[in-house]
Amino acid sequence: ILFSRARVHGTFPAPLDRLGPLRTMIQKTFEEEGTPPDLLYLTLTESMAHPKARSRVGAYGMWQFMRSPGRLYGLTINSVIDERAHIEKSTRAAARYLRNSLDELDNDRLLAIASYNCGVGNVNRAIRKCGSTDFWALRPCLPRETRNFVPSVLAAIEIGSNPSRYGFAYSEDPRQPVEDMYIPTSVNLQKLAKKADLPLETLLDLNPELRGKYTPQSGYTIKVPEGTRDLLMQGIPVHVVQPGDTLSALAVKFKVKQG
Repeated sequence: ILFSRARVHGTFPAPLDRLGPLRTMIQKTFEEEGTPPDLLYLTLTESMAHPKARSRVGAYGMWQFMRSPGRLYGLTINSVIDERAHIEKSTRAAARYLRNSLDELDNDRLLAIASYNCGVGNVNRAIRKCGSTDFWALRPCLPRETRNFVPSVLAAIEIGSNPSRYGFAYSEDPRQPVEDMYIPTSVNLQKLAKKADLPLETLLDLNPELRGKYTPQSGYTIKVPEGTRDLLMQGIPVHVVQPGDTLSALAVKFKVKQG
């Protein structure tokens, strides 16, 4: 695979920096799902490893799921959260999607990569039309975007797997230690953040799947800076349910939105 060094250095530093702290987690998830771990670098082509990347056709997140496939692979998408932007959950979904594609396409990596862009159905139609299961032979029968997508992913795998060969050095250390915190109801994160003297942006950056500053009414686990959970828990409203209480009345009382 040939690369323009100037183009590579103009494109990859920021995505590699974003991917670095996540690489071990993604690799482990792919291995658990039986998916080739080097396919993790597909995210560099899909979204530049950005958890809130959005395409012109509505694909969203690091792994660029459309709404229907996202829900099919277990991601919650509603007015409060969009788990296509949840890094761990969307990574699990991407690993399973690729594993299923490999199973349906005789374990052919190039065809599985192609299917990630255009779907298994379009790959099978291209196979029938061109009369071959070799990606390079059936490439003219694939959608135009997919023809270029696969070589781009191969380039991303080469660069991501051998960064020093192309003059890159990136850290895999987490930028900020975090811990999980379960919130049992809808809470205004801005008010919650004040309890630990945190900027609202800190909580939103750690939880890109949240579509606003409220957590779901049904309960949800968010990430918070390590060492702040106990302090933040003090900001969660606690109410002993009384006869006659209704969700709408409690929502008004505690100034929260119903999910």
